[in-house]
Amino acid sequence: MENFEFKYKRKDGSVHPADARMTLIKKDGRIVGVQAILRDMTESKESSEAIEKSAMYLDVMGNALMVVDAADLNVIKVNRAFTEIWGYSDKEAIGKSVFSFFPKSESPKHREEMGAAAKVGTRVFFESIALTKDKKEIPVSITGKAIRDDTGKPKAFVASFTDISEWKKTEAEIKKRAKELERFNRLAVGREIRMVELKKRIMELEGKLGEKSK
Repeated sequence: MENFEFKYKRKDGSVHPADARMTLIKKDGRIVGVQAILRDMTESKESSEAIEKSAMYLDVMGNALMVVDAADLNVIKVNRAFTEIWGYSDKEAIGKSVFSFFPKSESPKHREEMGAAAKVGTRVFFESIALTKDKKEIPVSITGKAIRDDTGKPKAFVASFTDISEWKKTEAEIKKRAKELERFNRLAVGREIRMVELKKRIMELEGKLGEKSK
């Protein structure tokens, strides 16, 4: 069997890519014919080009990139920024399940978000935890969308990731300061109330002393 790609012209004059699988038909050891299976590759090529365009766009942005096959949810492409966050080379990452790169507890969230991205025109935004090659957990924000074929069926999922570790540290520090301020305010208000009560008590005692001195 021999496979090869070629281009053919349709009746309307448009040129399209195709794939051919050819098998020799033999009888008594002699070649008596050729069986050929032809497949129009337009849809596949356009989907691949759409994936590549999305990948190039996100690569230019500098975000970590992952492209996942919609059929089996295995990774088919990552960029350099992805390898820097996760610690895997592109060869190590490609072919792995998308769920391999996150803690198991995050899987339900990712399935839900991919389901949302599969809806026509829907882009998803959410936060998750990246699980690196050395088992380190890193908080990330995720933007994802589906790449579709001509029928509108998802062909792949493209996701970009941003390391938000520093943002999370800042957020935690702000929350800590807010709690400290809240505690200080409670103490200050409590002290002020106690001072008012103490002054009131002193005035009551002074009044009683004044009555006794008469």
